[in-house]
Amino acid sequence: MILMYRYNKIHILGAPGSGKTHLAGLISKKMNTNHYNLDKVYWNENFRLRNNPEAREKLLNQALSERTWVIEGAYTQEWIMPSIHTADLIIILIPKKSLRLYRLIVRNMVRIYRGNSTFSQAIKLIYWGVKYDKTLLGPMLNRISDRGSKEFVILSSKNL
Repeated sequence: MILMYRYNKIHILGAPGSGKTHLAGLISKKMNTNHYNLDKVYWNENFRLRNNPEAREKLLNQALSERTWVIEGAYTQEWIMPSIHTADLIIILIPKKSLRLYRLIVRNMVRIYRGNSTFSQAIKLIYWGVKYDKTLLGPMLNRISDRGSKEFVILSSKNL
């Protein structure tokens, strides 16, 4: 496991189905710190409506005010940049697309079965996940690559 004891604030970024939540859970448990999923910042409690920008900023700032944290999410919009700027370490997960697609299909089938999602919502999320690397992750990497001495770890399909 990454030498997380050197870091107090870790941001994990990756496409839906890349393993962000699982890795964040493992790291936060080892660090004995809170794990924040950005889905819970972006969406309201039932994941049907987006939080307004003020609510999102307030929730994110609450997490960032802690001494230690692990924040994870697929989001690449400007509102997550305070987390990127504050993090000691940024971990970027890039597993094989086939693995991500499999995870997304299984996850969404379970959500549909439980009544927590519709087929239409599942298709939109899967489509977003498939195009993520090219349309969202690439531009995000360009934005954060010139952020000074920030430490990055990129875990690709070769080492995931």
